[in-house]
Amino acid sequence: MKTQTSRQFFALMLVVILALGWNYWLPTAENFYNLVTKANANRARDLQNVDFYAYYNAGARFSNGENPYYWGEQFSDYLYPPTLLPMYSLLARLPYNQARLFWLAMYFIVYLIAMTSLALTLQRELRLVFWILAVLLTLVSFPLLNHIHNGQADVFIAGFSMGGLAAYARGRRWLAAFLFALGTVMKVSPLLFLIFFVIYLRDWSFLVEFLVNCLGLCLLSLIFIPAGLYPDYILNILPEISKGTDYWINQSLLKYLYGNAIVAQLVAVMGIIGFMVLTWVIRQRSRLQESRLVAPLDRGAMTVVTIFLMNLLVILVFAGKAWSMAYAWTILPAALYLTLLLQVEPRPIYLYLNIAGIFLISAKVYGYPLLDSLNLWGSLLLLGLCGTGLLFRRQAFRHVPWLDVK
Repeated sequence: MKTQTSRQFFALMLVVILALGWNYWLPTAENFYNLVTKANANRARDLQNVDFYAYYNAGARFSNGENPYYWGEQFSDYLYPPTLLPMYSLLARLPYNQARLFWLAMYFIVYLIAMTSLALTLQRELRLVFWILAVLLTLVSFPLLNHIHNGQADVFIAGFSMGGLAAYARGRRWLAAFLFALGTVMKVSPLLFLIFFVIYLRDWSFLVEFLVNCLGLCLLSLIFIPAGLYPDYILNILPEISKGTDYWINQSLLKYLYGNAIVAQLVAVMGIIGFMVLTWVIRQRSRLQESRLVAPLDRGAMTVVTIFLMNLLVILVFAGKAWSMAYAWTILPAALYLTLLLQVEPRPIYLYLNIAGIFLISAKVYGYPLLDSLNLWGSLLLLGLCGTGLLFRRQAFRHVPWLDVK
């Protein structure tokens, strides 16, 4: 009877959340989608979805035989790998308003597929809880609204990476490798998820499958694009991105090191290496069943999901540029993590601090001291909590047998 009552309660909550989303969130999202960004020194005209325009314009310039990475001697707004330029050139054949509407529709298709795939990897009893949390975090995420306004590609990256995680859990390894490879050739950062797969899961075969898919996508692109765009991107564009920026909306730790590119790059490398070492240590202290990612996921998957979330947060914290809108990437992993956290008897203070961290990574940032880095503070708080929970389990959780260190 208790279980049935709980399901009815969660079902009612889901209905209420969906009604709030339809009546309040959708109109707000529509307003953000249609907001106009004024022209400036780098942009000659007012635009809606200015970041999408970078993809659209790069596709148009590529079709005209131009190098999309430069405006004369200056870098353009397109700072991404060249692999998908042929796809962007197809988008550029549409009128701009049609192209940006198609881009928005693809956002939600990819995102919904990823959310559904993750839900289906969970134990049946946990799916409704995940749906409620995933929809709720989606509706309260200001980074997502800002993302819709600018038209960035992070929702695609989120969809590919979380869809890849779900595919891997279901044993569809090549599909998972393809999705992570697709995210990598769209934006390089998903490459760093190899820390999770290789160091924690110790799956060297996945490394090979991932590299084969990346190579295949790049070779396929050479049918359409000049080979010289790849060394241009690697030698010129990537170093420029890694320098970071001190612009307040940047939610990367490196914004505080802007002005000294070498120090910023060194800190990023040390941070990533530090996480690799921490991942190895946690792997050594984990039970074998904690180091597997196999559906259906239940509370025994808490450790592996936590490591995945930490890997994502490290990518954002040590990126050269991680605009607030990039934190839309954290919505589904945070929902998955919170779903499992509620099942493993966390101590109250530990649970409340985790909720505070998730609030901060979902929050709107403001151009004032401290308030201009709320997403970054949330990432650092969650990273610390996740690491503490895995290294000092008895202090973070009440006694649960699977959490005992071997």
